[in-house]
Amino acid sequence: MGTFDDILRWYNAVAAALLLLVGRGVPGRWILLLVHLAAFFLLPLLAGWAGGKGFHLRSLLVRGGMAALFLPLVFTETGLLLPWVNPDPLEWYVVLGDRLLLGGRDVDQVTAFLRRGIVPDLLILCYSSFYFLPLALGFALIRKGDLEGTKETLLAVTFGFCFSYLLYLAFPVLAPVKVLHFREPLEGGGLFHWIYGLLDGLELNKRDCFPSGHTWLTLTVLHLAWRRHRRLFLLLLPVGAGLILATVTLRFHYLLDVLAGALLYYPSMRAALWMDRRGGAWALSRPGRP
Repeated sequence: MGTFDDILRWYNAVAAALLLLVGRGVPGRWILLLVHLAAFFLLPLLAGWAGGKGFHLRSLLVRGGMAALFLPLVFTETGLLLPWVNPDPLEWYVVLGDRLLLGGRDVDQVTAFLRRGIVPDLLILCYSSFYFLPLALGFALIRKGDLEGTKETLLAVTFGFCFSYLLYLAFPVLAPVKVLHFREPLEGGGLFHWIYGLLDGLELNKRDCFPSGHTWLTLTVLHLAWRRHRRLFLLLLPVGAGLILATVTLRFHYLLDVLAGALLYYPSMRAALWMDRRGGAWALSRPGRP
């Protein structure tokens, strides 16, 4: 199961290098550095010990659980690292890019007609399903007995999340709702305002717009669902489309963020699967390898 373990090693190595090279002012810098170095060595060992050797359901479930714990911690850490790694906000370049693409208008003006009636409530429900989409696909593939498809989902999603988090450090961009002045507030029902406030409170890294990870990972899940589980794809498609539409309609992202996420999802997915084929550690034809 070496490919997933290598993704964890790769991310921890990059994070440790950032702390050493440009993280002098990061609070608790040396503790974080030791944590990443320990994670570099210990997480693969833990995965092998808990998941066992070979390619089977237990090894997949253990690594899926590790990803579910590891990725939220990584995202939270980017909010701590970002002010020291890259303190220069870049949102105004993205605003300018949007206006060039839209003939001088902001994406908020283009999507204004969608912020009426019950539509914002439906869109916020789609948006809040983001972390559940890969879980839904993974469990559906396990139930179907498609362990190879489950492995592809775990690899592509984990790699995509890690890659997007590093890009947030390189391109720190605040959301439109934090930057632009709007003529009218976001309106919706009680459910809309409750979910909106909850999401804002849980998001510790506020400069996480470029590229749109919501677009990136949603398209990854939809692509894999199309390949591996067509019936589930038909169920996830309207939710995924609503999620991506919500990113710009509800002022979470700029149009340029969404375009970047859409362009990056496929090469990221293919890179993860290519690494797996090159490593061969998860190949079904070699079930005896760790």
